[in-house]
Amino acid sequence: ETSRRLNLKNCKGFTMAFYISVMGREKIENRLGRLSFEARTLFAMCCVTHGRSTFLFNIDPDDREWYEELVPMIDDFWKSFPDSLDSKWIEQQRVAASEFLDFEDHVEFEDYPFAVGELQIITATIQAFACTQSSEGIKNASSAAYQIYDAIVEVEITAKDGGGAEWQVDRLESQSTTCRSEIEFQLKCLGIIENWQGPLPNYEQVLQAK
Repeated sequence: ETSRRLNLKNCKGFTMAFYISVMGREKIENRLGRLSFEARTLFAMCCVTHGRSTFLFNIDPDDREWYEELVPMIDDFWKSFPDSLDSKWIEQQRVAASEFLDFEDHVEFEDYPFAVGELQIITATIQAFACTQSSEGIKNASSAAYQIYDAIVEVEITAKDGGGAEWQVDRLESQSTTCRSEIEFQLKCLGIIENWQGPLPNYEQVLQAK
């Protein structure tokens, strides 16, 4: 059976100008910087979890099972929540997720359709487990949200609508209901976590909050 490890040299995403213009990443990072390590990790993991679900919904059902098994530490995080907000446990998951990036055993980018999306799911997961109190940790939380959105752009626009050139992707991105909904969720999620009173919410509570 052919391995699906990634050759990073061949996996390149797009700029996603619409996302950047709506989210205002500098402003988002300022807000993330005011959160605790636990709250920042929660934001990143909510974004990764929601984005992965969107990605899976938009791919062929025959491919879905393989992607559902990708980076299982996403599901492990929620199964153990809130104990999974422990910094040592989170670092162990970051290391485990990093092992999915294998430079020696891979297939070429052209060999399967969603290689970029796969890379972004893994990258987003790694960054979600690296939301430390440092300035880099704050950027990782923002980048996790950005990377998982990139996976959605890959499956929603590049593969489905045939967008290839940067300007085509930017136009299609701004017109995509799926892309807009994902941005809305990320903004809603951050606002909910910022204003939450009491113990931090789990993913289902974030989804149900208004």
